[in-house]
Amino acid sequence: MIRLANKEQEMAIKANEGLFLEAGAGSGKTFVIVEHLFSKIFLFLEEEMGFSKKVSKAQEAQLGQFLSSLVLMTFTNKATDEITLRIRGRLREYLENLSEEEREREIWRVLKEKISYLKVTTIHGLCHYLLTLGIHPLLSGDLKMMSSRQGREKIELLLTSWVVSLTKEELRFLFLAGSDFKNSLYAIFEDVHCRSSFSLVKGENSFADYSEKSFLNHLLKEGLYENLVIGVTELQAFLEKEKKKSKTVLFIDSFFFFLKEESFSIEKLKELLILKKGCRLPAILKDDALSSKSWEEINSFFSLVKKVIEHCPTTKEEEEALAQWHRLLYQAVLYIEDHYLDFGGVTFSDLEFYTLQGLQDEDRRSKIESLFSYFIVDEFQDTSAVQLEIIEKILQKNLSCLYCVGDAKQAIYSFRGGDLKVFFHLKEKMKETLFLQSNYRSTPQMINFFNDFFQFLFSTFLGPKNRIPFYPQRSPQSEREEQENENPLVLLKGDLSFLGVLKSEQVDFWEARILIQGILKEIKKDESLKSVAVLYRSLRSLKFLMSELIVYKMSQQSQLKLSFSEAPLLGLFSLMILWSKSSDKESISFMVLSYLDYFSPTSKEEVDKSLLQFKEDVKIFDFYSSFALFFHRLNFAIEQLSLNWQKIIDLSQESFLGVEDLWRRVSMANRIMTNSLPSYLLLGK
Repeated sequence: MIRLANKEQEMAIKANEGLFLEAGAGSGKTFVIVEHLFSKIFLFLEEEMGFSKKVSKAQEAQLGQFLSSLVLMTFTNKATDEITLRIRGRLREYLENLSEEEREREIWRVLKEKISYLKVTTIHGLCHYLLTLGIHPLLSGDLKMMSSRQGREKIELLLTSWVVSLTKEELRFLFLAGSDFKNSLYAIFEDVHCRSSFSLVKGENSFADYSEKSFLNHLLKEGLYENLVIGVTELQAFLEKEKKKSKTVLFIDSFFFFLKEESFSIEKLKELLILKKGCRLPAILKDDALSSKSWEEINSFFSLVKKVIEHCPTTKEEEEALAQWHRLLYQAVLYIEDHYLDFGGVTFSDLEFYTLQGLQDEDRRSKIESLFSYFIVDEFQDTSAVQLEIIEKILQKNLSCLYCVGDAKQAIYSFRGGDLKVFFHLKEKMKETLFLQSNYRSTPQMINFFNDFFQFLFSTFLGPKNRIPFYPQRSPQSEREEQENENPLVLLKGDLSFLGVLKSEQVDFWEARILIQGILKEIKKDESLKSVAVLYRSLRSLKFLMSELIVYKMSQQSQLKLSFSEAPLLGLFSLMILWSKSSDKESISFMVLSYLDYFSPTSKEEVDKSLLQFKEDVKIFDFYSSFALFFHRLNFAIEQLSLNWQKIIDLSQESFLGVEDLWRRVSMANRIMTNSLPSYLLLGK
């Protein structure tokens, strides 16, 4: 049975001039995306091929070319697999509902064969595809991928070979800089725009000017200066009508004359910062959108000024040191860029960087543009500025060929460059915006709870300057279903304002206190309540609630994330090293037994026998292989511990000097010293 769309879904499916679709959880967005995609395909079949019974080879090729020009982009490989299955399922469902005569049309056989031509991919999958096509002159064919950790290791290796060419004075400068220099290189190569800006710099002398004028020019670069002049002029026009010259009016006047001057100074900016303190936009102008926007731009500018002044060199020595830093940084970036593709692979960040670089070339870009006709971007709230720039360049900024689907409430990938500013910036530019507000997945109570929660979050938590438009979801369920719904959601409130400013861990501690009191209160109200689920954003916060539950003697099942040094497998590895180098093997073997009980109950005889075999293995094999054999003989599954097992492999590969060197490395990683073992290592004593 073919699923029918509701009114808001139908409008989104039929959109044909580019669309920005805000779709909350459970609103049927994947259904809409798939239906919209097929509406494009069926329109093409009708207009170009007339649903003909016979299909020529030329028409087959034409259909394949059209399908391959449609890009459906989502955020993860798992999501691409799921949506691919949905597309195939939808086509099968459509064909099953046709009459036997209709199904005999050859066009449906061709469509089934060619449907795989659709480009269902991630942004990095798209970049990889473009690079294999030769969009960048230095990259083509098979590209070996590497993790960000491997990317940093490559940078470190190239940095090591670069420093050989430095003078003693330069080496001394880098030594004093410590790890900051290396970390700066990591940051540059992991930020596409920052890395690109270095490639645009013409010569190391571009960093030579660290005067006040240079800093101010950077501060007022591009369109910022003109925007400020326009904004301040507009505010002046409004405020000159005021008879009484308030502090805000005096500040606006002073700032206006500052912007009109040909020469700027840091000292004058410092004076303006002092003058601005305590200034507020008059109440009469707060409702005026233009005045409010101008005032926000001024506030943003002076926030930036404050940061620049804090880091601006004030002495000749500081200017020279900063110039030396940037000169060496420029040289290092240039050297690494020149040799970056000599060995190893590319990271996900590299894929975006080289794709964006390739798209700068007009000839190469024009070849790529002809390959794609339409982009559907799912989970758009997690799209970065760089990723949007790549899409816009391919489409020549033709937004009528762009169909974006996202939900600001589900933005979770800021650590990977996802930026809600990009989300709202594109939303403003798109010709049409629609909303899917019906939530078919959640109960009415849950929908109401999250409506209240996000309305509060968007309007209050982010501050008045950064308010996010909020569109509540609604439940299509009837009132009767709502009344019958069990397991009510309870909002627990606690006022911590009397405690002042709290650190993150202190908030977690008090939150656990509020939670336990709320749980006890609910149990008292309803004695039949047998289970309570508590969901945390981070497992780190869970330890405080676990402690409270133990105090109140309440049984619990908890998922706990252990730190690197607390992981049982790594602790066992540390003990085995200690056992190899210690004369008191009996005590340590007892501790090993206690540790192995974590994985599975094991007899002392089995452990002693395995330890003796381990001792013989170490004489023949390396330490890691002997440890793996020891673990295997006791019938423990290595696969379940793959992440920490990989760390053991890495530590073992880094060690070349035997057990003593391995112990030092593990001690450093675990922060375990021979005279200060963690408490959990002493369980057997």
